[in-house]
Amino acid sequence: MVRDRIRYQWMLEGVSKFRFFFAGLVFAMLSFSVQFAVQTTDRTARWCQVLAWVFLGVTGMLALRDAGGFVAKYTQDVFEGLSPTTRRFMWACFFLGVVLLAATRLISDGAPDRSGT
Repeated sequence: MVRDRIRYQWMLEGVSKFRFFFAGLVFAMLSFSVQFAVQTTDRTARWCQVLAWVFLGVTGMLALRDAGGFVAKYTQDVFEGLSPTTRRFMWACFFLGVVLLAATRLISDGAPDRSGT
């Protein structure tokens, strides 16, 4: 009985560490992409970039909630996180955010340079 409880606590710690790591990763990607935003005159690239930031922001908020960051009382006996549907939505937002950031870079690299140089 005690052995199972220790194993369960160990598994909870591993899951919790991964969830906090993922939340940190998402916010690091968001801050890096905002700080080094693609400078372009192409509207499509700009909208892709803004949408990517929105998707990454939503992912970060959901990842924090999944890790227990918005919970006032954290107990080890019950570790719920997000529902499976919400977790799939979180991963879809993350994937779309990353794809849109890559698309922004590709679109801006292919856009003609209007700066006159």
